[in-house]
Amino acid sequence: MATPYKVLFDGVISKLRSTGIPNITEDEFDEILLDYVRPACVRFRACKQDLSKRNDTLATFEIELLDEEIDS
Repeated sequence: MATPYKVLFDGVISKLRSTGIPNITEDEFDEILLDYVRPACVRFRACKQDLSKRNDTLATFEIELLDEEIDS
């Protein structure tokens, strides 16, 4: 089962909102965060899954990420 990037983005957005970041739309956040997916995957060495199995066009991982991978 796939994991949409949106699952990751929602976690980041909720953490940023609690810090008082200016109110921008969720779509604007998603657009900004999309640029961080590839670099984050490359640097996330503790993940046991192959994060290169993703589709940036569909904004989804082709694998199901575990909760601890999503929240890391």
